[in-house]
Amino acid sequence: INDQETVLWTRQQTVSNALTEAGIVWNPEDIVRPGLNQPLPSDGKISIQLATPLVISADGNVMERRTQATTIGQVLDENHISLKSQDQVFLEGRLTRSDASLRQYTAGTGEPALVAQQSGPLHLTVTRALPITVSDNGTTTTLFTTENTLGTALAHAGIQIYAGDLVSP
Repeated sequence: INDQETVLWTRQQTVSNALTEAGIVWNPEDIVRPGLNQPLPSDGKISIQLATPLVISADGNVMERRTQATTIGQVLDENHISLKSQDQVFLEGRLTRSDASLRQYTAGTGEPALVAQQSGPLHLTVTRALPITVSDNGTTTTLFTTENTLGTALAHAGIQIYAGDLVSP
């Protein structure tokens, strides 16, 4: 299981029955080789690559998923979530890039994969950049921001506001 070996004994004839007897639970997104309905291989080796559990928050939706993807970009593509250059992606609350790798589940040191506790789901959040139109002495500029306040957005864009300036809203 995820390259961690565990030895089990069984008299079952199929991969599915052997895993069930051993109490190993799998999900449809996990990769099991040989296939679940196949007979046990002559060498007795079964390989399971567990899918990474995720909670994705994007565009007002929260989705629970499992994936074999190895990067954030692949996860977003699988879930039909496209990014604009100004949008931000957070993994476990930390700003990250779409080409960043996902951590995969691994058993703890010395623990057989069968009994190791799986880590919880990864939390992936997409924050969309919103347009702000700035009119400064007749020059109109549109900037995109993921900041929470107008003041922070303007400061981040390098626009200084003075006491005599009119800001609306």
